[in-house]
Amino acid sequence: MRGAAERAERTRARWQLLVSAPFLVALMLLIVNDWILKPVYGNGFTGKLSDFAGLFAFGVFLCAVLPRRRRLVLGLVAVAFAVWKSDLSQPLIDGWNALGLFRVGRTVDFSDLFALAVLPLAGACVARPGRALFRPGWGVVVAGISLVAFAATQYRTVVPYETVYRFEVPIGVLASYVDSIGYPTYYFGARILGQAGPDSLEIRIPSDRCFDRVTARLLLEGDDARSAVRVLHIRHECPAERTDENVLSSILEDSVMARLRDHAGRQSGAPLSIRPDLADPGNTSEWILDGSGSWAVRDGMLVLYEPGIPDGPIRRPAALAILRTEPLRRATVRAEVQSTAPVGVSQRDLQVVVGYQSATRFYYVHLAGVTDAVHNGIFLVADADRRRIDSGTGLPQLTDEAWHDVRVEWDGNAGTIEVYVDGSAGPVLEARDATLKQGRVGFGSFDDTGEFREIRVAGTKVPAVSVP
Repeated sequence: MRGAAERAERTRARWQLLVSAPFLVALMLLIVNDWILKPVYGNGFTGKLSDFAGLFAFGVFLCAVLPRRRRLVLGLVAVAFAVWKSDLSQPLIDGWNALGLFRVGRTVDFSDLFALAVLPLAGACVARPGRALFRPGWGVVVAGISLVAFAATQYRTVVPYETVYRFEVPIGVLASYVDSIGYPTYYFGARILGQAGPDSLEIRIPSDRCFDRVTARLLLEGDDARSAVRVLHIRHECPAERTDENVLSSILEDSVMARLRDHAGRQSGAPLSIRPDLADPGNTSEWILDGSGSWAVRDGMLVLYEPGIPDGPIRRPAALAILRTEPLRRATVRAEVQSTAPVGVSQRDLQVVVGYQSATRFYYVHLAGVTDAVHNGIFLVADADRRRIDSGTGLPQLTDEAWHDVRVEWDGNAGTIEVYVDGSAGPVLEARDATLKQGRVGFGSFDDTGEFREIRVAGTKVPAVSVP
């Protein structure tokens, strides 16, 4: 009888722990954060909040399951969390995702380990649960809710984006373009309240990723002359690969932004969207080859296989390949680039060219292995030696042999150039200059070799204007 009474008391104590005020507050904070705050505000704070609340609640929950092994349980939770937040867990994640049940993933960020500080508080809560908010019998219900909350947080991610796309159309016209895309769109804030101000919205983009959609949170800004789409974050319910940020960026770019550019182009100039043919070996007819470098098309790549030698009356890149298109007044240039110069050469460089009007008039984005007065920046060639037009403080981007995803946003009307590398949340290089308002785009190097693939160009043509 006494043994049965003791077992009943221990069971009651377990359920009482799950209806204690500290545990329920942490659980509700986890649920509200993951299902409301993250989708709306997704940022570093909401990410850390999940770690702190989830680790506290999970530690208390396991102690309720194994009350006699409190210290061991919390120690194992700490070790498991540290492994989960490191590269050591990637083989386990890949193995699980290969089963095809449901995909899991996480972001490797060692600052998340600060959340381990809540585990002593979880231990104190287990030792002294405090006031119960419900009868112990409700612990069964709370346990079920807890399991759903813990599982749901493992395959939801929010990627902060903070990128701005600018359009030469009024804000009201831009909003109508967004509505006409045809994707499910949900507005918040100004439009719902019938007030003036930016429109905040979520747009659900169909995709072949798991759960069949990617959700982007956008802010529409502007006035009666110009407008902009500020991408706050992109959310995916099933991130498992380390390249997810780049994949999500491509989905947003190829669907929503491409359509918005097409709409805006029909009002402010004819749109252009092109992927040059890199499948025909040896065919460089789509390119204007400027300089002394040697180029080829092979294996699905545009290849600069022999470097150019800088010469002539002005200091400028020695090897350029300019895409044969009509002149553009704004363009988005995307490509994967790889330097084939030795890694030990810190000045190794590759370039993206915009606003090309002639061999002596163009902008170029110079990506290099070192930042100094003439490397790793944005430069202008205007019938004189190249001149830096950015701040000169950008971090080096070509320090290894890897492929890098590069996106350059150029607006000749606004005089802006922004450079994004490997899905960066913000521009790694940016500049303002209104010298050249139109021109073609291309690639090159000052005096090195490299390869370019997955090239995509979207922009707005300049009607009835001839550029050499």
